[in-house]
Amino acid sequence: MRSTPRSHLLLLSALRFAAVFFAVEILAAFELRNPPSPEDAEQIFAHGFAEAKKRLEKELVSVPDPKKIPSLGPWLTLWRWTDLLSRDAAEQNAALAKRHFFREKATGKIYFLPLDQSPPPSLEEIDLSTARKIISEAPARAEMTRALLPPGTSLPTGSLASIAGKEFVHHALRSTTFSTTFFASISPRDHLAFVLKNLRTIWEANPEDFIEFQNLAIALAVVNDSALHPSWPHPQVKRDLVAIEVPPVATQFSRWVNAARSGQLLLDIRTLPPDQLKFIVDVFVSPSEIAWARKFVRHPRSRFSRTFDDVRYREDRIKRGEFIWTTSPYTLETIRKEGGICVDQAYFAMLAGKANGLPTLFFTGQGTDGGHAWFGYLRSEDRWELNCGRYSQQNYAVGRALDPQTWQPVSDHELKLLAASFRNKPKFTESMNLIAMASILESAGLIDQAETTLTQARQSCPENPEAWEASLAFLERSEPSPARRITLHGEAIRRFASTPDLKVRHQLALASLQRASGDESSATKTESLVLSQNKNKRSDLSVGVASMKVQTALDQGDWDKAALEFYKQLQAIGKVGGGNFVKEVGIPFVHALASAGQKQRAKRAIATMRQKILPAPNSPLDRALKEMEDNAQSQDY
Repeated sequence: MRSTPRSHLLLLSALRFAAVFFAVEILAAFELRNPPSPEDAEQIFAHGFAEAKKRLEKELVSVPDPKKIPSLGPWLTLWRWTDLLSRDAAEQNAALAKRHFFREKATGKIYFLPLDQSPPPSLEEIDLSTARKIISEAPARAEMTRALLPPGTSLPTGSLASIAGKEFVHHALRSTTFSTTFFASISPRDHLAFVLKNLRTIWEANPEDFIEFQNLAIALAVVNDSALHPSWPHPQVKRDLVAIEVPPVATQFSRWVNAARSGQLLLDIRTLPPDQLKFIVDVFVSPSEIAWARKFVRHPRSRFSRTFDDVRYREDRIKRGEFIWTTSPYTLETIRKEGGICVDQAYFAMLAGKANGLPTLFFTGQGTDGGHAWFGYLRSEDRWELNCGRYSQQNYAVGRALDPQTWQPVSDHELKLLAASFRNKPKFTESMNLIAMASILESAGLIDQAETTLTQARQSCPENPEAWEASLAFLERSEPSPARRITLHGEAIRRFASTPDLKVRHQLALASLQRASGDESSATKTESLVLSQNKNKRSDLSVGVASMKVQTALDQGDWDKAALEFYKQLQAIGKVGGGNFVKEVGIPFVHALASAGQKQRAKRAIATMRQKILPAPNSPLDRALKEMEDNAQSQDY
C-alpha cells in the first residue's frame, strides 16, 4: 500500500480547515417559517448588512404565498434593517438636496429653497445625479448646513451602520417591538443618518431609560433631525422675543423622563406612540417657560380647550391693525398678563399643552372673513379635539398646522386620517408587509408576482392609502400606457368616497392622466366634479382646483383665458371660499396681472372680489383686500 506524501497530507489538511472556516463564514440559511432568533440577528450583524440583505431577499422571493407565513412580518423587519443600515449617508444628503434645490425652467439656473418656501411654477425638480453634483460644492453644502441641519452639525459621512453604532444596532436587531414601531414611524422626508445618530446618542446616555421610553426616543429622533422651521412658533411675532432653545437630544430625553417619573405630566407618555409624542416634544423653549406652564396652567385633560380663553382677547389691537407682537418678551406669563389676538391665544394653549404632556397643534385657516388661528389637542386615546377656539360660523373648511417631523403642512382632516383606528389592526400591518414584499419581488425582476402581492396589499386593508399609492407607482414604472392607472384611480375614488382629501388626490391624478391621453373632455369633467362636490363643506379643495386652472392659463401666457377662468371660479365658489379664494386664487392672479403691466385689469379683479365676497368691515379679509387696493394704487405695483 502506497503512503500519501507528507506534502499532500498538509494540502488536504489545509483544504479541510478552509472548508470548515468558510462554512462558518458563509451566511447560514434563514428558516422563514419560524420567527427570527437572537442567533439570526447575530448572523446579520456579523456578516454585514449588504450581504445579509442579499441573502434575505433571495430567500424571501422564494416564498410561494407570503400571506400564509405568520412569521414573515418579523423577517421583513429584519430585512428593513439590512436595507437601511447598508446605505450610505451620502444617499440621504442627496435626497435632502433634491428636496430643496430647484431648476428654473426658462434659464436652467439652480435655486435653493429653505424649509418655509415652496417652489413656484417657474421652478422644476432636479434629479438625484444633479443633487449629488450640487452638494459636492462648498457653497451648497454651507447653505444646507445653515438652513436645514440640526444646530451644530454638518452633512454626515459614512455608512448608516457606522453612524448608528454597534451597541444601538445590537439592541435594534434584537427588539422586535422597537423595530416595528421605528419603521412605522419614519417618513420618506426624514434624514435617517441624523435620526439614527439621535437614537444612538439617547441609547448611549441611558440604555435602561431608552428601553422604558422607547417611543419617546423615536419621537425625539425624528423631530430633531433637521433645523427648526424658520417661522416657528408662528409668523406674527418677532422671533428674537421668543425664548427659543433647542437642547441636545439626550438632554431633551432626560428632561421628559424626569417629568414623567415625577408626576408633572397630565398623562403617561410611555403609553403614547411616536406619531402622537412628536406633537409634545416639539416644544423648543427655555425650561423656565415649561416650568411656568406646568405650575400655572392646570386645566384637566378633558377641559383643556379652556386654555385658549385664558388669554384675554385684545380687540383694540385689531382695530389698530397691530397683528404682530413686537414689544415685550413673548412668554406665556406676559401673554396671559397683557392679552393678545387669536394667534397668541392659540400659541399659549398649544405650548402649555405640550409642557404638560398633551399632544397639541397650532392651527391656522381661512374662513368666510379671512384668517384665524386656534389649537387642537389629543383629548383621549386616538381622539383629537381640533376645534378649540375655532369659530364655526366662519366656515373654516380646513385648519393647517406644521408636522414637526417633516415641517410640512398637515391638515386637521389628514390628522384624523392618520389617527384612524384601522392603523392599529393586524390587517394594516399585513398590508404594509405585503408592500415591502412587492418591492423585494420587483427588485428581483419578478414583476407578475410583485403586482399580485400589491393587489393582496390592497385587499388586505382597502383603507390603507399607501397600498393604493404603491400600486399606482408600480404601474407607472412597469407600464408605459396609462390605461390601467386610470382604472385604478377610478377604483380608489370609489373606495375613498367618504374621505375627501384622498378622493380629490386621486381625482386630480386621474384628470392629469386623462388630459395626457388626449381626453380633454373627461379631464374637464373630473375637475368639475371636484369643484362641485367640495364647494360647501370642503371649499379649500375646490379652491385648490380653481387655483390650478387659473395658474395653468397664466403659465401659458393666455391672459384672456386666465381672466375668464378667474371670474368663472369667483362666481362659483368665491363667496363660500372667502379667505381661501382670495389667498390661493385672487392674490396670485392679481400679482401676475400687475407684474405683466396690466394694472387696470388687476384693479378690476380686486373690485370684483370685494363685490362678490362682501367681507365684514375690518375683518382680516377686508384688510387683505384693502392692502391689495392700496398696492394697486402704488406706482411701484
